Amino acid sequence: MDMKKDIIETKVDKLLDYINMRGEVTSVIASEALDIPLEQIEEWAKPLEDSEMIKIKYSPLQGMILVSNLVSAKELKTKVGEFKNRKEELKKVQEKLEGAFAKYEGILPELDYEIKEISKGYAQKLKEAKSGKAKGDRERVLKELEFMRERLESHEKELSALQGEKNELNRLIDTFKKDLLSVDKRSKAAPKSKEMGGFYEFLSKSEKDMIDAKKNEEKFIHQVIELKKKVESLVPEVQTGRRKAKRAGLLDMFKFWK
Repeated sequence: MDMKKDIIETKVDKLLDYINMRGEVTSVIASEALDIPLEQIEEWAKPLEDSEMIKIKYSPLQGMILVSNLVSAKELKTKVGEFKNRKEELKKVQEKLEGAFAKYEGILPELDYEIKEISKGYAQKLKEAKSGKAKGDRERVLKELEFMRERLESHEKELSALQGEKNELNRLIDTFKKDLLSVDKRSKAAPKSKEMGGFYEFLSKSEKDMIDAKKNEEKFIHQVIELKKKVESLVPEVQTGRRKAKRAGLLDMFKFWK
């Protein structure tokens, strides 16, 4: 146990309690009342202001003035109402993102199946005689692959946009948590409020959901990239087969005329 640190924290707590009790007090009076050196009081004042526990004013005659920044009961009630609205807005964004990501659970396996069917169908055509119809089939397969690539690129863009929305949601959650903690620290009633406790529970669950969403998001993006690779590997195969078919057709014509 760090005794020195505990003593410092206890004295800072005493200073904060004294400021809150007085509402407003000069650093000189606080130093005399608490028997803490003036330099120490003024050194602690800045971190307390940074953490929004107090406010600091300056007077030409009185010097540094320490002002309590406690949340009043009226302000707390207003903040709770504001937090309720923010919670509902966050829930709407979360539900939208959850629905958008969830649809990929069904879409991606279907796309994978379609690509396999195209590949399987074309492999069968390669075994057939190189006829005019076969050539038409190759053109059709190329169009199907191009259409598939366009769909995958569209999904890739949508997932990228969803990533941006998810990052914005994370930012909103972090801001909400910061504001909640600020009000909590500055209000003696806040820790006892069931509503404030409910906000903490909501944010805790939201953060966990975001971790799970990140895993799914990474999985979906990886699957789309892999599907695009499959399509792109099939395109040159079909194009090569088409060129071979043309050469075979010219060779047949040459043999006929010969």
